[in-house]
Amino acid sequence: MMRIVLLAVTLMTTGVSAKKIFDKEARCDKNFAKGIEAVQDGKNSKGVQLLSNVRLECIGGLENPDSLYYFLGEAYRKGKKPEEARLEYRMVVEEYPYSLFREESAYKMALCSFKASPIKERDSKTIRRAMREFNTFIADFPESKWTDTATIYVDSIYARLIDKELANARYYEIVEQWDAAVIYYRSIMTEFPENKREDYIKLQIVKNLVNGYRFAEARDIMKGFSARNIYGDEIKSQESRITYLVAKQEKESKRRLRRAGTASDA
Repeated sequence: MMRIVLLAVTLMTTGVSAKKIFDKEARCDKNFAKGIEAVQDGKNSKGVQLLSNVRLECIGGLENPDSLYYFLGEAYRKGKKPEEARLEYRMVVEEYPYSLFREESAYKMALCSFKASPIKERDSKTIRRAMREFNTFIADFPESKWTDTATIYVDSIYARLIDKELANARYYEIVEQWDAAVIYYRSIMTEFPENKREDYIKLQIVKNLVNGYRFAEARDIMKGFSARNIYGDEIKSQESRITYLVAKQEKESKRRLRRAGTASDA
C-alpha cells in the first residue's frame, strides 16, 4: 500500500514539474515573439526589456539563441545604443558561425563601432576598431550586399585618420619644430601606406627637412619625383632654397673664420 502511495505522489510531482517546464517554455516563446514584434514596431525599449528577460530566464531552452542576440542587437541599435548593440551582434558572429544572421551581424557590429566613436576624435580606439571590423567583414563576405558600403566606410575612416595626423604635423610646422613635423609625416607614410596623398606628404617632408637644414635627406626624397609630377615646380623651388641656404651657410662660415683670424692676430 505504501509503495502505491509513493508512486502516486511521484507521478503527481513529475506531472507538476512537467507542467511548470511546459508553462515556462510557452511563456518564453510568447515573450520572445512579443520582443521581436516590439523591435519591428520601433518599440525598442520594450523590445530590450522583453528580450533581456528571455535571455535571463530561457536562453538554455531556445531553439535558435542566435536570433535572440540578433534582435537584441537590433533593439539597442535602433535605440541609439551602439556599444550595447555591438556586443549582441558580436555574440552572433563569434558564437554561431552557421547562423543565418551572422553576415548581417558582422556588418552591423562594425557599423556600431563607427557610430560609437567620438565625432571629434576619429583617431580613437573605437574608430580604429571599426576599420578593422569593416575590413574583416569585407574579407569574410566579399559578395555581400553590404560590402560596397563597408568599403566606403573604410575609405572614409582612412581619410579621417590621415587628416588627424596631418593636423598634428602641421601644428609642429606652425611652432617651427621641423624635426617633429618630419616624424609625423613619416609616420603617416608608414601607418597608411595606401594613402592617396603620398606625393603631397613627401613634399611636406622635403620642406621640413630643408627648413631643418637636412639637405642630403631632402635631396634623396626629391630624386623620387618625376619631372611631370604635379609638385614639380615646388620641388624645383625647394632645390633653389637648398642652393641658397648652402651658399648662405658657406658665407657665414667664411665670415666666422675671418673673425676668428682677426681675433687671433689681435
